[in-house]
Amino acid sequence: MPQSSRSKLIRYLLYTLGGGLLLVVLGLVAILVFVDPNDYKDEITGAVHEATGRELHLDGRLELSIFPWLGLRLNQVSLGNAPGFGAAPMASVQTVDIHLRLLPLLLDKRLEMSTLLLRGLQLNLARRGDGTSNWDDLLGKPAATGEGPAATPPATTPPTEAGPPPLAALAIGGIQLEDARIVWDDAQAGQRITIDDLQLETGELAPPEPVDIRLAMDVATAQPALRNHLELTTRLGMDEALNHFTLGDLELALDSEGEVLPVSPLSLRLAAQVEADLAAQQASVTALRLDLLGSRLTGEARLQPWSTGSTRLALTLEDPQALAGLLPPELDAQALSKSSLTLEARWNLDKQTAQVPSLALRAAGLQLDAQAEATHIVDAPQASGHLALAEFSPRELLAKLGIAVPETSDPAVLGKAALSLDFIGSGEAIAVDGLRLLADDTTLKGKASVANFAQPAIRYRLAVDAIDLDRYLPPQSETPPPAPAGAAGAAAQLPLEPLRALDVDGRLTVGKLKAAKARLADILLVFRAKDGQLRLHPAQARLYEGSYSGDIRLDARGELPVISLGERIENVHAGPLLEDVLGEAPISGTANLSADLTTRGVEPKVLMANLDGQARFHFLDGAVSGINIGYLLRKAQAKLRGQPEPPEEAAKTDFAELSASARIEKGVVSNKDLVAKSPLLRVTGEGIVDLPRERLDYRLVARVVNTATGQAGKDLEQLKELPIPIRIKGPFADPKISLDLKPVLDAKAKQVIEKKKQQLKKKADEAVIRERERLKEKAKEDAKKELDKALKGLFR
Repeated sequence: MPQSSRSKLIRYLLYTLGGGLLLVVLGLVAILVFVDPNDYKDEITGAVHEATGRELHLDGRLELSIFPWLGLRLNQVSLGNAPGFGAAPMASVQTVDIHLRLLPLLLDKRLEMSTLLLRGLQLNLARRGDGTSNWDDLLGKPAATGEGPAATPPATTPPTEAGPPPLAALAIGGIQLEDARIVWDDAQAGQRITIDDLQLETGELAPPEPVDIRLAMDVATAQPALRNHLELTTRLGMDEALNHFTLGDLELALDSEGEVLPVSPLSLRLAAQVEADLAAQQASVTALRLDLLGSRLTGEARLQPWSTGSTRLALTLEDPQALAGLLPPELDAQALSKSSLTLEARWNLDKQTAQVPSLALRAAGLQLDAQAEATHIVDAPQASGHLALAEFSPRELLAKLGIAVPETSDPAVLGKAALSLDFIGSGEAIAVDGLRLLADDTTLKGKASVANFAQPAIRYRLAVDAIDLDRYLPPQSETPPPAPAGAAGAAAQLPLEPLRALDVDGRLTVGKLKAAKARLADILLVFRAKDGQLRLHPAQARLYEGSYSGDIRLDARGELPVISLGERIENVHAGPLLEDVLGEAPISGTANLSADLTTRGVEPKVLMANLDGQARFHFLDGAVSGINIGYLLRKAQAKLRGQPEPPEEAAKTDFAELSASARIEKGVVSNKDLVAKSPLLRVTGEGIVDLPRERLDYRLVARVVNTATGQAGKDLEQLKELPIPIRIKGPFADPKISLDLKPVLDAKAKQVIEKKKQQLKKKADEAVIRERERLKEKAKEDAKKELDKALKGLFR
């Protein structure tokens, strides 16, 4: 083509394009001059009503601009509510300002908007008790009005399948939401949420360039009653495919008030860098910092992919006083200063596994370290691991926390403690193995488990090397505590329901034990409980050169529980035992005791009143304190003779052997075969002991058997072999001992007189016989003399 022709063609094209643009500009100017959008309000509101059934109110002016921005400003716009949701509009806005750049839209089909402004938005969302909401009809769902069947929504033409413009063809100068208010009133859930003073401001939205976001609002909830102020700033980034997102320099501030909060007001501050890749299923949170209640949480977390992740977290307590409202009043929050918690964790949801290689807690002088692994974390979580609490001083810990240290008999106790164990557990059971608990000079080792938390089955095997329980008791008071009475006494009863629910199989051994000042060794206690039947057997111990064995049962299956006891004590030195426990020994000697008892009931008084069974005891080479039978006899004898009382002697009766058996019926102990033997005395006895009434009535018969030895036996020569009754009667607290020798001595005197009579009679009889014999002999002699004399006369 010649040069001149090309020049003419270009000139014509330019004229044509310029003319076209001129026509467009003249057309737009004509629209602004000759077209007023306010003239079409009725058509606009009518179209909205036809499409939605709602009333659209355009109370303000519609303002239109053309070049260089195609702009529309709406003022005082509101949309009516659905039928049955009140007269207030569902939505209203004071100002809506939208501007599109005209030339990029015409020439490049690229949508460029200036900042979208919404000022004074009011949005009222509601749901009624029947579950219908005030936007159901806008989504094509029929709205229940209670006034007949809902109107059929107008038919709409299905939209053509033209997808949204690509993000690269969309550019928005920003979104500015000012002074918005949103109300969510949920009658079905009884909840009302109000968002006030909602402010949202963004930078230019031009993906894939990041956009700055600033958000602030006040949020109030009815259930629970809370008032919150929230502020958020971040830089949001996303790619064109909407797969990769970032929240850079994320900062969140939340301030809350409400009575349900542990501390009010409550402030939370959060900062982090967040990144997510939906296509690669990866996400990360780095530079995490969370400030709450004087504590700061820092760390990071990663998901690679969604099902696999890891985290490293560190929690430090920077302002303990912020926790003061959460702690008991007596606890000093400052003691928690410099507390920290560090955690490392990994998980794999596909394999349903998780690991905690390290967990470390440092607080108030405590050092707790743990490791754990978990399996089936989605379906049925199970965890196992190790826990160790380093040695610390419980006494110092309590003092540091401002808690009063319990007063103990030994001020040195509570000075040392430590714990270590291995564990395995699930939502239904837990087992502890390798248990080692250190408490002062005592070490406890063993294992324990609890299965089925709903109905716990407890199993344990524990061993204690040595423990002195008396060291941990309060110091003894000089005045004994008052005995419980009235309602307090009645309240002390067996807890039947917990006892029936027990499922226990346990074994406890104790190398050495000191309790109530008694010293025991080689203790074995095996306890089993199942279906309302409890048994402590074997129960064994060595004590005071002898041994104890017991079999204790409780049957709680019936309305009233039945308790049975089978107790044996063999070759125990009773004196040292009682002196240690009571501070005195009412009886001493080598003791052998047995008892087989049963009772039923729930209250102590009823249990005592229902006590039945039998018992037997046998003591060798001992003494009974509180009574000196020999002294009582000498004292009574001196009184009868009118002599001074003998010198006071120890209230103790020695014996070489003491034995008795007893039957118990309804709490009353009856005995008929008491026998006590000593060098001086032989004592027999019988009587009753009423345990429910705490009274006794007992009769002893003493005989002096050897006046050459024993307790000043020679002074009791005249009582030898006489039965001497002694009666002990009255309440346990003050029994009376009575002894009356006058009947004994009167009987003795009658016995002596009778004996003298017999002796005198015997002497008289013997004298008569002798006299008779003498007279007889004399008569014989006289007769002989007379005979001799007569014979001599014959022969003279």
